[in-house]
Amino acid sequence: VIDNNSKLFNVNSIFSLNKATKLKVTALIDTEQHDVLRSSQTSFFGIDSSFENLQTSRSERRTETGFLRLFLSTDIDQTSTLSILSQVGTRKINNLANFNFNGNLIDARQPAENFFNENQLFLTKKINAKAVLTVKTKLKLESFNDNYTANDFPYKNFISTFSDSMPQSAKTSLRY
Repeated sequence: VIDNNSKLFNVNSIFSLNKATKLKVTALIDTEQHDVLRSSQTSFFGIDSSFENLQTSRSERRTETGFLRLFLSTDIDQTSTLSILSQVGTRKINNLANFNFNGNLIDARQPAENFFNENQLFLTKKINAKAVLTVKTKLKLESFNDNYTANDFPYKNFISTFSDSMPQSAKTSLRY
């Protein structure tokens, strides 16, 4: 059984602030939900023995995405243009999974959250009919947070310092 549900909202607009200045705005909101349920039963028969294998799994994935982009452009004079681009976005993901293998239940969760902010500045100057000078600067910030937990740690008999569950976390930040 598969169930999908997606919703998207998008806005694009251009505003003339004055004769020389324009502002372009783009906004996006997206939500997605995917649920999958699987079940199987397999029987094995040998010469002296037989057994039955029962498997069920359910996975849920929920994603929320938000994005905003602003682009401001102004003509300084007839040969020069200054532009500023600013973007910000976030994404939240929540993955849930339940696995049942012959009565052994494993419940796994993996929430994640990503964020970015990017700013750019452009200066363009026409030097003559065949030459243009462009100066560009950029600052980008990104962060990624991933977490994973499962209610069963398969190596708990070998590593005594862990309990029945094994949480994991990863955080990354970039700046350039």
